[in-house]
Amino acid sequence: MLYNEPDLLLRDELREPRLYAATVRAIAEGHHQLSDIARASGIGAPSTVSGYLDLLRSLRWVERRVPVGPTRRRRQWGTWHLVDPYIRFWARYVLPHTRRLEYGEADELLYELIRPTWAQFVGPVWEEVARGHLSLLSQGRELPFWPEEIGSWWSAQAQIDLVGVNYARRLAVLGEARWREAKVGRRDLVELQTKARLWLADESGWELFYVLYSKGGFTDELRSLARQDRRLLLKTPAEVVR
Repeated sequence: MLYNEPDLLLRDELREPRLYAATVRAIAEGHHQLSDIARASGIGAPSTVSGYLDLLRSLRWVERRVPVGPTRRRRQWGTWHLVDPYIRFWARYVLPHTRRLEYGEADELLYELIRPTWAQFVGPVWEEVARGHLSLLSQGRELPFWPEEIGSWWSAQAQIDLVGVNYARRLAVLGEARWREAKVGRRDLVELQTKARLWLADESGWELFYVLYSKGGFTDELRSLARQDRRLLLKTPAEVVR
């Protein structure tokens, strides 16, 4: 059932399932800007792809994200992402290899393609889990304010995985989510603080909090810093998913 479900959904809901599947596959392969999706899908004109994306968004297959900055100004451009990790898995690993799977080569696909890229696949899912967890930090009073907007931020210079902002109080939490075996240390915090200055740009009067999510845990030095500074939070998967 799981093997066929996305294809059946596309065929039931859409008149040109092949083109929509190509759009979904392009996003699953890491193409998130409209022009890149148009090129990778082979459809051509971005205006045509835009129509497909709007319909996929109405079906809750995709969403458009814009950077969350220190002001309410919005950039007109954004990036497109698949909402459901299951659909993303299907579009990345199953759809391009349907014929090989039907020849009975599932084990080969698993060992040659899925396992070597699994951490890369899970990374964005971990980021999304972490973004959802920011609200729980506020509810549990670990974060002393309510983020009225939660997302991520990027520019030509840098990217921040997690951003939670309270514009009225000029409070923000910035964070990174690392899905790797190595422990996150002080260098990672310094890199985040450097990117925070880019995030602020010319804005002033903000109080910033930092949160780091790490699969591999944290160095003793960083944990010591967190105990001394209420504005630094450290979270592992065991603390997030209970």
